[in-house]
Amino acid sequence: MGKQGKTGWIVMGSLAAAAALWAPAASAQQRVYVQSAPQVVVVPAPQRVWVPAHWERRGHSQVWVQGYWAQPVAQAQPRDWRVARADRIDRDRDGIPDRHDRDRDGDGVPNFRDRYPDNPWRH
Repeated sequence: MGKQGKTGWIVMGSLAAAAALWAPAASAQQRVYVQSAPQVVVVPAPQRVWVPAHWERRGHSQVWVQGYWAQPVAQAQPRDWRVARADRIDRDRDGIPDRHDRDRDGDGVPNFRDRYPDNPWRH
């Protein structure tokens, strides 16, 4: 090997060593996932009801209202039941009030053509 050969090897070795020093660091990314703190759930007093969260209109915009525990509103319940309008009774439940129903027994045959208008098993 001549002088040029040794010099070439020395130069190449120097460049390789310099390149090793300049090599970028390995890219290593670590991700740390942290859960949020648990929510504190307040236990309501007995006989409370949950009012769910909802959108509420205020002026010309919608506002989100969080859910909350509330005291139920007491309402009086009627104790005596009465039929408000007797002419709207529908005993055969066909959607036609009895005063307009032309088929008393509900067999599908109008009363004026039915020989037995009160017997649903005979026509």
